[in-house]
Amino acid sequence: MRCLVVGGAGFIGSNLVDRLLAEGHAVDVVDDLSSGVLANLAEARSDRSNDFTFHRLDIHDPVAPELLRRRRPEVAFLLFGERDPDAFARALDALRDAGVAKVVVTLDAADLYDPAPSDAPPRREADAGRAGAVGAAAARIVRALTSARAVHDLDFTALVLSPVYGPRQGADTVVGGLLQRVAARRAGGAALTAGPGSTDLLFVDDAVDAVVRAGDRGSGLLINVGTGVATTEAEVLALLDPTEPAAPDPGRPAGPGQVVLDPGRARTQLGWQPWTTVAEGIAPFVAPPDAPAASDHPS
Repeated sequence: MRCLVVGGAGFIGSNLVDRLLAEGHAVDVVDDLSSGVLANLAEARSDRSNDFTFHRLDIHDPVAPELLRRRRPEVAFLLFGERDPDAFARALDALRDAGVAKVVVTLDAADLYDPAPSDAPPRREADAGRAGAVGAAAARIVRALTSARAVHDLDFTALVLSPVYGPRQGADTVVGGLLQRVAARRAGGAALTAGPGSTDLLFVDDAVDAVVRAGDRGSGLLINVGTGVATTEAEVLALLDPTEPAAPDPGRPAGPGQVVLDPGRARTQLGWQPWTTVAEGIAPFVAPPDAPAASDHPS
């Protein structure tokens, strides 16, 4: 199967590319490298046995539709953090004209759900887009997908991802940012402090597994992909640097806020569930007490 990965040089996208190639799929990556980095695709590019092509291009560029018609992908994975619903709708038209049968889109949980109190139940898909301006753009993107399916028979699955961490994460991820703070402390910086926030942390391999499964499942659905469990900032810091407990700091910003996702629909519709605990996922980033904290690959 020929797959298109838009945003394939990014953190999640490059991990998805590796998974698709390992399964024997042909992969085209479209990425303008505005946030992703080519180094993330080093393994994919170096293996001559891969049917892999990288296109440095913005999917909204006027030449993109012709490229798509030449490459004829069957499934498109859109992981580029779209914020413009009108541009997104035009991209869907180009994908449909190129013969794409299924589109899988990833959305950030923070774009569809307001932060909730720590004692609130995990958010379900029926709650999505009720956040007014917070969720307006993402909700319009979901409506564009629904319209394309109803009018043009372009199938889709929209996945709402909890904050993702793992290999190739950048400093803009929750765990990546905490790693930088640990490294600064070990370099002689200020003592570690933990804010009041907690987050539903999702390991990148688990996220990619859900994305791949959505390639032929979850037709026409919005599906949460998360663990259903909140992990506090203090808990993550204790895993990253067990030598020095972080002091509570109620005044520190709480990061992305408390958004815990109910993964029930992913379990029934995708046959998916998370299998990596936070302790297991963070373990590769934990350096010995006398060594600098593990560094991240930029993405």
